[in-house]
Amino acid sequence: MKAIKVSSHFVVKVRKYCLENNLTYEEAYALEDSLIPKKRKESSPRGAKRPNCKYVHDELKKKGVTLKLLHDEYVQEYIVTEEEYLKYTQFCNVYKGYVETNKLTMHIERKPGERMALPKDRAILSLRHRCFFH
Repeated sequence: MKAIKVSSHFVVKVRKYCLENNLTYEEAYALEDSLIPKKRKESSPRGAKRPNCKYVHDELKKKGVTLKLLHDEYVQEYIVTEEEYLKYTQFCNVYKGYVETNKLTMHIERKPGERMALPKDRAILSLRHRCFFH
């Protein structure tokens, strides 16, 4: 058997369709795909405008800016004009897709020595402290 990527909810939906129409497995397998209920592929409501992902990515580089704040800003733009907008999860998924497609990363700029990882073994820390500072 070939594995296909569908949710358990979709399988239940197709099974229910087959039971309602008294279809056997062989009959259901022989059906044209157009007769079987479709798997929903829509990731956003119809008419909802996608966010400007380049703007979102650039804003996230600023200190204190989060995806939640940017989503709130995005929503406010569309509430004023009474247009449809993406919910927070959809907004994040669209941005995540943009980041993955463009292979983007967030570069964290730090000054040398601004942050330092301390070893978990304090004996090493005290030994190094005595060697370098005394």
